[in-house]
Amino acid sequence: MKSHQIVFNILLGELVQRGHHLTVYSNTPILTNASNYRHVYVTTSLEDVLENKLSFEAVKARINMEAFIRPMGFQLLTRGLSEEFLSLPQAKKLLSSNEKFDVVIIETFFGQEALIGFSHRFKAPVVTLSSFGTFSLVDSIMGNPNPLAYFTTYQLAFTSTLTFYQRLKNVIATMSEHHYSYFHHLPSQEAVMLKHFQKYDQSPLPSLVDLLSEIAVVLLNTQPEVSYSRAWLPNMISVGGLHIPKEKTPHSKEIQTFIDEAEEGIIYFSLGSTLSGATIPDFVRDAFITAFSKIPQRVIWKIDTAPTDLPPNVLVVSWAQQLDLLADPKCKAFITHAGLLSLLEAVHFAVPLIGVPVFADQPWNMVRAEQANIGVHLHILNISADYVSWALEEILHNPIYKRNMDQLSAQMRDRLVTPLDTAAHWVEYVAKHQGAPQLRSPARHMSSFRYLLVDVVLFLLAVTLLTVVILYLLLRTIYRMARYSFFTSSMEGKIKNE
Repeated sequence: MKSHQIVFNILLGELVQRGHHLTVYSNTPILTNASNYRHVYVTTSLEDVLENKLSFEAVKARINMEAFIRPMGFQLLTRGLSEEFLSLPQAKKLLSSNEKFDVVIIETFFGQEALIGFSHRFKAPVVTLSSFGTFSLVDSIMGNPNPLAYFTTYQLAFTSTLTFYQRLKNVIATMSEHHYSYFHHLPSQEAVMLKHFQKYDQSPLPSLVDLLSEIAVVLLNTQPEVSYSRAWLPNMISVGGLHIPKEKTPHSKEIQTFIDEAEEGIIYFSLGSTLSGATIPDFVRDAFITAFSKIPQRVIWKIDTAPTDLPPNVLVVSWAQQLDLLADPKCKAFITHAGLLSLLEAVHFAVPLIGVPVFADQPWNMVRAEQANIGVHLHILNISADYVSWALEEILHNPIYKRNMDQLSAQMRDRLVTPLDTAAHWVEYVAKHQGAPQLRSPARHMSSFRYLLVDVVLFLLAVTLLTVVILYLLLRTIYRMARYSFFTSSMEGKIKNE
């Protein structure tokens, strides 16, 4: 997906600048003429499906879908992605080649787990980028603890303070994800891997789960400031925000003029590339247009289908450089779908949020933003002009959101090393130290029975129970003996008296 390629390409560009020789298979080459960069263009029909915009009805159906079902739909959609890619002539040529690589970089945990076979084929360690940060499958494969008491699956938009019912639902949803992943999704990916990689190996391939568990480093596209504090293994590295450049690029003349004339500042409005503007219902568009007409700020609205009857303070564009707009000091608020990249960018540039989440992890991200008091959440199915006006009034005139965002932004920027340098360093580290096996957790090879010490707990319970039983029997025996002795003494005393 394009948003994922943004992060990948920034990292690849940095590695090229550092002098590493890269061979990249993707549908979006980075802009470079460097001799140490070779790009092979590949695309699949399923990528086109993933990039297609959702209709509003599809969004509505997904919002109403039970959390236990959502991951299954995505994994079913992506099941053929690995199959189609590995069937391409470019991929077959690579597999049959004698290329040598020091590191293989893959976005493994996005319906492409079968591609882990490249690691075995070229005997090279894997660095993977997890675009959603970490989630239950990543934790399970890597052997990382998953604190279900306060950290939920991203399918559940709960805060970190969970009620009993929410914790119960989180456990059930996570178990459901695990069951589907291990008994349906991963076996189907393993079948694809065996089909395309086994022919190049004389001995049987290791299982897919075993290969995944040997991933050297996972680069997590997140930061604690946009998530919840939790434990990560030493080979799970937080690099969220690595795509944010140090320098701004100029706006188009039209946008720059519009901003210059905005005496009260600007608001940037974009629901990303997921939701089609043409299918947004009239009541949603009209609600925003009516609310915008009542404020003195100017609005830059990125949408693929321009609405009619716009007020003069609204500029519609089909494309905008989001990072540069958020970096502009005149930007007072960001109306967003709350995708992870958008959330990272808003926090980096300290722009308060009005979130309208529609898909995937977006509701989860917005719950975190609300809990941090850096934005307000608009439910797209309940949109009205008054609802939008309330959100604008709250964000623009309540200083707490900007104050909290300034503080959070300062915390996220306060790094010894930038996220991009961190990511590049760990790729180099893996190449330099033969996959860095010392960073991997032994827990990745343990069963849940052993990892959770169920056998030890059962043994201790058995010992405790046995001890209690023995003590009970011992005390009962002593009691009976004492009672018998007392009874015998009493009888002897009576006989003597007689």
